[in-house]
Amino acid sequence: MGYIAIDVKTCYSTMIVNYGPWNAEVTIKKLEKKQLENSGILVQFEKTTLTIGKTTCLTIIWQPTAIKYCERSTREQHTIYLEVNLILYFTIFK
Repeated sequence: MGYIAIDVKTCYSTMIVNYGPWNAEVTIKKLEKKQLENSGILVQFEKTTLTIGKTTCLTIIWQPTAIKYCERSTREQHTIYLEVNLILYFTIFK
């Protein structure tokens, strides 16, 4: 996210696109929720099924406080993993 000001809410959003060739179920893999919450980070994403060509939004909101970040410069790093399950439909003809 680059440089962030203390006591200022910062929001970053990105679109997740299913380019195909199959439908996909997208969820966030288990988060270290306590660690994120302690850092003032909120991840907004709902489990969804994306058909081909459809999109969904992943939003990260961060509002660091002066109480938590009292030093002039602090490096904060977290990883968020998305889990994608492909949904395949088969028709069997006899």
